[in-house]
Amino acid sequence: LETIGANAFSGCSNLTSVTLPSTVKSIGEWAFGLSGLTAISLPEGLKNIDSYAFLRCNSLELLSLPESVERIGERIASNENGNLVLRIPKSIDVIEGRQDFGSFAAYTFEGEGNGVEIVDKMFVNNRKDGSRVLLEVDPKMVEDGVLTIPEGITALGVGALSYVEADKIILPEGLTAIGQDAFFESTVKEIVTPSTLKQLGEQAFNNASKLEKVTLPESIETLPYGCFMDCESLSSIVLPQTLKVLGEKAFYYCHALTQITLPEGLEEMGEYALGWTGITELTIPNSCTKFHVSGMDNLTTLTLPAGLTELPKGGFAERPSLVSVTLPAGITDIPNGAFCRCTSLKSLTIPEGVKNIGEAAFMESGIESIVIPESVEKIGDNTFKGCPNLESIDIKAKVKSLPVYFALECP
Repeated sequence: LETIGANAFSGCSNLTSVTLPSTVKSIGEWAFGLSGLTAISLPEGLKNIDSYAFLRCNSLELLSLPESVERIGERIASNENGNLVLRIPKSIDVIEGRQDFGSFAAYTFEGEGNGVEIVDKMFVNNRKDGSRVLLEVDPKMVEDGVLTIPEGITALGVGALSYVEADKIILPEGLTAIGQDAFFESTVKEIVTPSTLKQLGEQAFNNASKLEKVTLPESIETLPYGCFMDCESLSSIVLPQTLKVLGEKAFYYCHALTQITLPEGLEEMGEYALGWTGITELTIPNSCTKFHVSGMDNLTTLTLPAGLTELPKGGFAERPSLVSVTLPAGITDIPNGAFCRCTSLKSLTIPEGVKNIGEAAFMESGIESIVIPESVEKIGDNTFKGCPNLESIDIKAKVKSLPVYFALECP
């Protein structure tokens, strides 16, 4: 046996004792989390312990990691009674993130090496690759509402500054990466980032609900999944010109964000990247051919890339605020439901070259008049069904028949 898989014994409240064979090399996420363990001896030869492996083991009073351990995830253990002692070997190479050291009855770093140390009220992981990763900080580092991370730190670990109470956080030059959930639920209003920053982890600023200002350097190429999710006070941000990918839910539920400029060079914008923001006008740069506007309920004006040949799946359905959209000349297909229930959209020019208009493409929209160009070869069912304002349809297309419910219930 070499691996104890994720959740293997999670929630086994009557499990008090486990004997692991010396062959075990890895313990997965939540493997013993929420169990009734009172004691466990980890074998020499164990190399990896994933996040939450012993989290909320409320009867466990000692977790001693053998010197063979090379990597541990974030928050590997906890005891809600506050009487758990954690021992970590100094020879360890990688600690992915926050351990909440202050929640333990005691913690010790033992043996030879400097893989983990306390420096200037900071818990730091010194890795064999030369990087120095901040794991967490003592709240006493915050002075007059400002937290300044000193030079020498090259990365923020997972959850490193989560829950930190500070108005402003200054990150040092030389720092290249910010880990997942690094600022989760912190009270920070402004973050000063260094020019050396290159990588942001998923949900890096997630739920930093008071965050108003952050400057991203011209070295960032990707804003990953949920990067600024639920930053409800974020009202403006300047995206770097180097940005290529705006990940899924990057600014999800950033209600105060009312405008944004997407840089030329952006190649991809994921689903709900700007979902449920306050943005009303959006121009997709010509470089971006893969994008979604899902969840943008306040969008009124949309400018698409000039070279676009295919609309995103689902089009722009159910955007009640959408007033204006210009379709590029290269579009050949209007997909099913593309403008369905766009109740504020009163007019649209279908470019010559479009061959197919999908089912329910304009159903229950606000369209008042429209021209179907000669190039159209196929029109789907329910095309204009239930359009209450429709007054004129000029059909130039040489179709032999109109589909069922083509303009049903159009007064």
